[in-house]
Amino acid sequence: MDRKDKILVKTPFLQKVALVILGLFLTFVILEIGLRLGGFVLTSIQEHRNEASVAKKGSYTILCLGESTTANQYPVFLGDMLNSSGAGLEFNIIDKGRPGITTDVILSGLEANLDKYRPDMVISMMGINDDIAHAIFSVNTYSRSISFVESLKTCKLIRLLCLHISSKMKSIKSCRTSAGKSASQDPHIKNDGESLNEKMLKYKKSIELNPKNYRAYIDLGDIYMGQCKYQEAEKTYNKAVELDPKNVNAYNRLVKIYNNQCRFQDAETAYKKVIELDPKNLEAYICLAGLYKNQRKYQEAAAVCEKIIELDQRNYNAYISLGDNYTKMKKYQEAETAFKKAIEIDPKNSAAYMHMGDAYTILCKYPESEAAYRKSAELSSDSGKHISYTALGDACARQGKFQEAEEAHKKALGLNSAWDVKVYGKIAELYKKMGDTARAMEYVRKGKESVSGRQRSRIENYHKLKDILDERGIRYVCVQYPTRNVEPLKKIFEGQSDNIVFVDNEKIFKDALKSAAYEDYFRDRFAGDFGHCTEKGNRLLAQNIADKILKEVFDK
Repeated sequence: MDRKDKILVKTPFLQKVALVILGLFLTFVILEIGLRLGGFVLTSIQEHRNEASVAKKGSYTILCLGESTTANQYPVFLGDMLNSSGAGLEFNIIDKGRPGITTDVILSGLEANLDKYRPDMVISMMGINDDIAHAIFSVNTYSRSISFVESLKTCKLIRLLCLHISSKMKSIKSCRTSAGKSASQDPHIKNDGESLNEKMLKYKKSIELNPKNYRAYIDLGDIYMGQCKYQEAEKTYNKAVELDPKNVNAYNRLVKIYNNQCRFQDAETAYKKVIELDPKNLEAYICLAGLYKNQRKYQEAAAVCEKIIELDQRNYNAYISLGDNYTKMKKYQEAETAFKKAIEIDPKNSAAYMHMGDAYTILCKYPESEAAYRKSAELSSDSGKHISYTALGDACARQGKFQEAEEAHKKALGLNSAWDVKVYGKIAELYKKMGDTARAMEYVRKGKESVSGRQRSRIENYHKLKDILDERGIRYVCVQYPTRNVEPLKKIFEGQSDNIVFVDNEKIFKDALKSAAYEDYFRDRFAGDFGHCTEKGNRLLAQNIADKILKEVFDK
């Protein structure tokens, strides 16, 4: 075979390799976009709950609109509070909150949601992502870190899926050798083309014929879970645990129920049980660390991260999480060591550099933080560069490097329209420090124009929302954010406030904070004067909304 023939033979093979690589790349890109835009885990939980609510006939349906302060937050508790109020109605809550969205996005999907769910009432708590306050206060170490960790969502998902599959394979192997006939092997259970009701009847029949069939209990619980019948699902899973106390699958499902209901202590107990049964279950350790961190139990979270590293020494995300927990504990030297280890494992990890920069900033080591932020900006994806450049600009400004700070901040402009308001303010402040008043005022003007445009859009969207609801005869409940005055909302609808129930959350939260720590009610300070609520905060918010609805709509 001559040289020309060899080239012809190799060419199809190389083309196939190139196509495979291209396919993998496109798959990765599509998956990343899907994760960022969809928030599929959160959406899945919400839609299961929403679809179950729609199926209930003859009940009073409430559609909740908003962003991250609504999504799987207060609506989780609102339905229980209304249904236990003695109002004489069954209330169904539809949670259509979506993290990170603006009033434009909420309004764009409004009519489709109204057609799908046919609500009797709509509750909105929205506008914070349109608001100048968000731009002013949203930059802190928490927000920057989260933004960059989110840029690694696909890698994190792949890792978790691998761990989950590994854990599942172990569980399946264990189940096959233990007592009790599998529901999937039961002649009464055939899944092809059957409705959920048909499957449910067959699982119940299987249990009737073999009361020790723990697998049938798990499968039946899965159906209840999909219908958001959490009480029935929990009871069924617990029966599976009673029959097979070493069943990891049953505990994993119980954890989902506990998390959905914000029963963190129960979730912690279940995670620990899974780990006891399967000491190398990394997924359980990762979830437990996250659970501790969300509750601000940083010492416990760090201990779990150390265990993850013991089991998987190349787990760079565990090192980042460990360093973040050390930072919260003010163990800065240990945090630096952890971040450096993450970078050693993955030298192109922008999140690790960002976290390290935050730690150096807290320690006032500005040259070191500048270097870390610069590297983070170099490595970060386009969706995160605006945050990197802003942090870099701040680090330079703290050292009096105003020209370099100006350059960094201007690189941030235009990368994220919602972020530009903040950047205009930072550039104006720089020029003020440099004594250039004229240019400082120019950027103050640009910032005000940006704010004005966003505020006009927000007000218009509120009016459009009310007009659509009025046309359909749907009652509107307009909720103000915790700690904020309700009067600006009332002013938006001045002269047009008929049929609107306004909910003021300023007094109840300020009164609560007089006798409790801020962290009891809020997980962060993303909006400056308030943040995402803890379970306690969401319960207070839901109770106040429920009380207002019962009083003004149902005269209770």
